[in-house]
Amino acid sequence: SMVENARQGYANGSVPPLGYTSKVVELRGEKQKKKWAVDEKGAQLVRKIFDLCINGDGTYGPMGIAKIRLWLNAHNYVTQRGAKFHNSAVHKILTNETYLGMATFNRKDSRDQEVRPEHEWVKVPVPPIITKDIFHKAQALLANRRPNVTAPRTTSSDVLLGGIAFCAVCGARMKIRTGKPKSGTFR
Repeated sequence: SMVENARQGYANGSVPPLGYTSKVVELRGEKQKKKWAVDEKGAQLVRKIFDLCINGDGTYGPMGIAKIRLWLNAHNYVTQRGAKFHNSAVHKILTNETYLGMATFNRKDSRDQEVRPEHEWVKVPVPPIITKDIFHKAQALLANRRPNVTAPRTTSSDVLLGGIAFCAVCGARMKIRTGKPKSGTFR
């Protein structure tokens, strides 16, 4: 019955993601049928998180997940439950396709949390909060910053060509000289 309810476009009682709220749209006898609607205050925060990812805050360029978390907490933003943001919450927002206007129901088996085959998923239309263009830009930036693609020390390094320029003699990566060797002279 829950799958059929989702196929008809109704919410099944789960807590909607940041930026959405559950609203009663129909009564069937004593049963309330709900759909997700945009919660404008939460939607503004979601748009801000995507903007920080793509453009930064004016001080820094595009931000990664950890910097976004630090920025949100420094500016006293909180999650739906009133808690500080964690990296996982920021990541979940930036990768959630629901913000494009299509929520997915029946993705996981509730008993063992195993992901179901995609043909069993039910797509439920919801109002979009961001555009496809913004979402895909954010996904490209996140994919490029993944630690298994580019080491974090390379992207956050003060060395402009760190990870790109190498020593012609020994093949070591370019880095800042931070001390004096025991011999007393630099090579």
